[in-house]
Amino acid sequence: PDEAYEGIRKGMVHVAGRLCVADEHGAFGSPSSDSLRASIMPATRNALALIYAPADYPAEDLAEAAEMFAERATAWCGGEVVLTDVLR
Repeated sequence: PDEAYEGIRKGMVHVAGRLCVADEHGAFGSPSSDSLRASIMPATRNALALIYAPADYPAEDLAEAAEMFAERATAWCGGEVVLTDVLR
């Protein structure tokens, strides 16, 4: 209930009762705001990209969107895709 993170160009983002992603250090992102801690910087070497969709969104369409994002991200930013997956 008291968990929050510092948003990018925002104040604290409180996650109680909201969809969020977290790791061993705490919450770091949500569909509406990412954290300063997990933001992309010039020294970033690994990144996680999430596509949020309603539960009834067709898995095939979501997989296609993930593949398209992966192709464009690597074309524009370089690097390599390690994994794309659809989680339910």
